[in-house]
Amino acid sequence: MPKYGYEHIHIISADPEKTAEFYIKNLGAKKIEVAKVGPGTMVRLDLKGTLFVITSPREQPANYGLDHFGLTTDDLEASAKELKAAGCKFTMEPTEFLPGVRIAFFKTPEDVLIELVERKVKKG
Repeated sequence: MPKYGYEHIHIISADPEKTAEFYIKNLGAKKIEVAKVGPGTMVRLDLKGTLFVITSPREQPANYGLDHFGLTTDDLEASAKELKAAGCKFTMEPTEFLPGVRIAFFKTPEDVLIELVERKVKKG
């Protein structure tokens, strides 16, 4: 069985930087980075070891608030195979997101959206 771990919580916001300021000012989060992603913005925060990703909506009309949570896996292909056999529906098949980072999205039988993240460290 693949090994799993916590990765992140993803929030959709009309104004990611303003939303991030709430977590910074009121909850003590630390800003990791702000980046342009497509036509929108992505802010990554560290809240006492918990990674928060806050982005602009990907589509309109938008659903704001909690979008999904992310889990790490050491074997994305094996994870996808096992989860499909358990009845989970994949909304994004395993794909390379960034060099050394592969992701996939699936919904649980109760319709909870989860992202799987597999990070491969490239050796020099």
